[in-house]
Amino acid sequence: MSLKLAMAWVGLQVLFFAGWAGLEERRHHSGDVILVRTLPVDPRDLLSGQYMTLSYDFSRGIVLPYVDRAPREGEDVWVVLRPYGPYHMLDHASLHRPADLRSGQVALLGRNQGWQTIFGVEKYFVPEGTETTA
Repeated sequence: MSLKLAMAWVGLQVLFFAGWAGLEERRHHSGDVILVRTLPVDPRDLLSGQYMTLSYDFSRGIVLPYVDRAPREGEDVWVVLRPYGPYHMLDHASLHRPADLRSGQVALLGRNQGWQTIFGVEKYFVPEGTETTA
């Protein structure tokens, strides 16, 4: 009985992680690709390997226009980016998910942490042995 229970438990874990990987893979292939200006911050970490810590123009100094203040610590913030030449730039920020986006606009959800808003795409791991220019 305990062997069947253990096998069922392992099977559930495998199904969970396979489903999660499938969801992330679908999101990766169905999302829009945009270019944004980045500011490299720190190219190396002895414990984590070689990576680039990136910062974005639109992640600093956000002011919420309807409440006339900066986001509070831990507060979720939606930013809408609009095309400007080859890059996407900040159009506006809001505490609520934008309901209507114009053609070419994209919305990103971030969380305010201290002096910047974190979007979850601030670290880019560089393949081992690859040169970085930063």
